[in-house]
Amino acid sequence: MRDKGFWLKILVMILVFGMVVPGCIKAQTDTRLNGTWLGDNGYISKYNSGFWEDSDKYGIPECQGTFTTIDGKMFIIFTHIFGTSLELDSRWYSMDELEADGINISYNKNSIEYTINGNTLILRRDDRTWNKTLVNRDGNFVKATSGGQKFGSSDENIGKSTSIDNSNNKFQGTWTGYYRDEYIELYISGSTWRILSVYGDHSGKCILSGDRLTLITEGTFWSNNNFTATVAGNGMIIDRSGSRASLTRK
Repeated sequence: MRDKGFWLKILVMILVFGMVVPGCIKAQTDTRLNGTWLGDNGYISKYNSGFWEDSDKYGIPECQGTFTTIDGKMFIIFTHIFGTSLELDSRWYSMDELEADGINISYNKNSIEYTINGNTLILRRDDRTWNKTLVNRDGNFVKATSGGQKFGSSDENIGKSTSIDNSNNKFQGTWTGYYRDEYIELYISGSTWRILSVYGDHSGKCILSGDRLTLITEGTFWSNNNFTATVAGNGMIIDRSGSRASLTRK
């Protein structure tokens, strides 16, 4: 028998995301949603012309599905849930598979309201509000398939995973420069980062989304806001809540 934590996670997913398309709605999608969005809690949402994926702050996927929009409302259908979010195997499970495994999830027949204000996506449901910030317009991701697909593999490729899984991307290596007048050294290797500075020795996970890298700062000196980084040639720009710095590849 699964513990209370398992069912609590199911309940949270229902409250935040649980909804289906009621009746027959003239299907359409708001193209302004297309892209990668970073939530205030570090979680990632990707929208791509009627398809969506949510991942945790480390880039590990949690769920996928389809969506339509009409009159400022988003109607979402869940098609797959990643097993680790439900304490199952590390693969995608279709809703039919979960039901066959005795996991019956009933979604409320409601929509979620949304507003796009510049690069901010505001979601509202009942008395709850979530804010997401646009990372880039690349909403591509690997579409889940049924029958035991493992994370990082796919028979139908819509794009690339958000996790850094090789050492050849342009962010890898050592970068040096000044952040807020203090000298820092930034090391990026695989899916991890490390910064040496007067603030100490800190490290964490990285998430790669298109041409932008997010340095997850939870549990570090900078824990209240993540860094984002972009690279052009041998130069890197890091940004944290509007405070920017230019670094040079060492």
